[in-house]
This record gives sequence, structure tokens and C-alpha cells, in this order.
Amino acid sequence: MHKGLVGLATARAFWAPPGSLEVESVWPSHQCPAGSNLRRVEGAGSFGRSIGATWQELDKIGYETSGILPDIGGAPPQSAFALLAVEAQREIHNWRVSVNLDTGALYEHLPLPAQRFILTAATNDVIALLEHVDQLDGRSAAASARTLFEHLVNFKDVSLSEENTSERFMDHRRVTVEQLSRRRWHIDALDRAAAKKESNFLDGLASQGRRKLTEVVAKYSSRFKSGWATGSLHDRAKHYGLIGEYEGYRILSGVIHGSSGGVRGLVQERGEENIHRLGHDMQLAPIAFEEGLRSFTHLCEALFDVTQRQEADEMGGRSFWLLRSRLQELRDVSAKEDRKMWPRRLPPSPYLPSLAIWPTGKHAWYIRDLRTELMARADPVGEDPDIALELARAASHDPEEFGGRPFMRPRPDVQLQPRRTAQWFPTRSMLVPPDHPKNPNNMGLTKKEISQNWFGV
Repeated sequence: MHKGLVGLATARAFWAPPGSLEVESVWPSHQCPAGSNLRRVEGAGSFGRSIGATWQELDKIGYETSGILPDIGGAPPQSAFALLAVEAQREIHNWRVSVNLDTGALYEHLPLPAQRFILTAATNDVIALLEHVDQLDGRSAAASARTLFEHLVNFKDVSLSEENTSERFMDHRRVTVEQLSRRRWHIDALDRAAAKKESNFLDGLASQGRRKLTEVVAKYSSRFKSGWATGSLHDRAKHYGLIGEYEGYRILSGVIHGSSGGVRGLVQERGEENIHRLGHDMQLAPIAFEEGLRSFTHLCEALFDVTQRQEADEMGGRSFWLLRSRLQELRDVSAKEDRKMWPRRLPPSPYLPSLAIWPTGKHAWYIRDLRTELMARADPVGEDPDIALELARAASHDPEEFGGRPFMRPRPDVQLQPRRTAQWFPTRSMLVPPDHPKNPNNMGLTKKEISQNWFGV
């Protein structure tokens, strides 16, 4: 069973017989997460009217949220590196300076154009890797780290292989040009002038791309369109003694390709239920840090082999030291921050099944979206639920006391299916608003009494 998404906009409402009532403070004060920003709209609401109507009116005013409602479990740090020791922060700063300056000094010492292209891509990706790790954004960091391994193997190939040469690597640009020229779905989203300009540009690419593509396919074979290099990445990595690093690449590939194991840091089992979390995969960040920096360190060694320059040795040495001396500290920070993000208890579902009963005994089921405060008619899935208790309590309910609203009770134990033709409408047209005199907040009741006597928990 899946117990909702941590991080979605959710709110809890309390209900009371007779009638139904909606509490202004949807989170008890002792449970309210830091950064909560649920607000009641004063002035124009979602449905275009002032929300100053009294509870006696059968109005159509709803609630709306200011931005996204709070993450139930907590908020990620602005910078994970800021939580490390001062010495570690200094080492990271010096590493960044080295990468930004030393790579520029290496270009004139790289004899092949493919080597320079690969260095540009790898430098940008390793900088991005550290930025993502600083935010503990594990999935984005994994993408950068995985690509760094491919850059490493590509650099080895163009520098050492007799088949996967620099010329072959550069010729593959023709494939990309031809692919871009055929990708035109976005033109319809542009205005007329921009669409015409984009179409002309892509037509030019197509004309150039077809001719160039024909030439390189004739030169290398039709398989060249699927990838620039001959041989699988596994075999090429094995040839250069990188099979251990390839295993790390496979782990990161599981994340990028959307495998179930790739989201293990965002799903937590609680008994028979799972909590699915929205946000950064913090457990993955140190793994990406380790795998990505390891590939970049090897790339710096390959750069040194080609250039014999101190700058390559400097970058490689700093990368190796940062990896060896700060990995454990980063793992500790990541684990600590990750624990803060998980709720102490299961988050509520954003949908609340609700039962409405009129004095005649007629009843109807509604599904309530707690994020938008909209409701729609729905039907139970399977057998009709037992509503004897609700019918007994509804007998004393007088709709006139509640602006014509029916008796309502939540039934979170009932599974409902919204009707296909149902219209979603504001909950306030059926739920009694916070200013009603029989709202439990207006009756001097404690939170515990409200939970026990009204919400039934």
C-alpha cells in the first residue's frame, strides 16, 4: 500500500456532528512544520468573490494555498558543504579554483580536437557534480557522475585507440545535426515570426545534415548513427583496466534509466506501507560524489599522460585528496540531513472520502481534495459501506442551522472512485467554515478533545 507523497500540499481538517466544520488552523501548533504557508485568502479567492461571506450563506468560496504547502518531513540544507569542517570547505574551494584555472592551461597542449571537446564536457560536468552534491541532489549528481565515466573512456579511446579515433569522434557531430533538424514538435509553441525563423534554421540544418550524414555513414557504416565508437562501453572500459569503475557506472545507470532500485533513497518502508518522498535523494549524493570524482581523477591521469603538464597533476591530486579525505564526512552529513526529511509518522492522503446525509435519509459520497479544497461526487468501490452510525447521528442535524448544508462525516476507511461526469466544486459550499459557532475551535475544546470526540482518532 502506498501512503501518499511526502512533500505534496496536504492539510488536515477536523469534523464534528452535528454538521461538518472546517478548522482555520489546519495543522495543530505542535505539529506544524517549519515554513508552513497555508493561508486563508482575504479578498478575491479562487472563484472570484470576496471571502468575507458569513457561514449562513451557501457560498461558493474556496480556500487556496500560497505556493506549495510545507514538506511534512523538513527542508533540505541550502549547502551541505557549509555543514562540513572549515578545512573541508577550504579544500573544496581550492579544488574549484584549480579546475577552473588549470583546465584552461591544458588546451594548447592537447594535440587532438576530440581531446579538447571531451575536456570541455568533462570540466563542466564535474563542476555540476559538486554543485549538485552541495545541494544533496543525488539524482542530478548521479547524471553528472555517470557522464564523467563516459568522458573518461572516450578520452582514452581518442588518445590510444587505432579505431575509435579523434576524427571518428568529431565526425559524429554530423549525426547530431541531422537529428536536430528532424525534431520540430516545438515549432507550434512559438509565435509566427519565431516559428518561421526556427523552421528556416532547421531546414538549413536538414540540407547540410543529410549530405554530411550520407558521407560519414558511407565512411563508417550505418551503425555509426547509433553511436560514435565501435565496441560496447563495457568492452572498451575493460580494455583500459576500468572494469571496477564500470560497475559504479552501472549503478548510476539504474538511476538515470528509472529502475526501481534507482529510487531506493526516496522510498521508505513502514511495515506494509511505503512512503514516497518528493525532493532530493540525499543518500545518492555521496555515491555520485565518490563515483564521479573517481572517474575525474582517472581522467586527470590520462590528461597528464598526454600533456605531461603540472596542471593535470594538480587537478588529479586535489580530486583524489578530496575524495579520500572528505567522503566519510560528506556521508555523515548526508545521512543526518536525510533523516530529517522523513516524517515521524505516515503522511495523510491528499484525498479524503466523505459522506453527506440529508434529513430525508438520502446520502451521497464525495471525494475531497485537501490540496485544492475541491469536492466531487464519487461512488464506493466494491460493497456499500456500513453507514448506520452516521445515519443515527445525522437524525438530529438541522441543515437550517448550517446555511442549508447537510450532515457530513469523513470516512477515510472507504475507497471511492470519482464519477467521470462529476463537477469539482468548492468544499465550502458543503462544509461549515471556521467562523461557525459550533466549530470546535470556537467551543473551548483542546486539540486532544477535538481529535478524540470529533475526528475519531
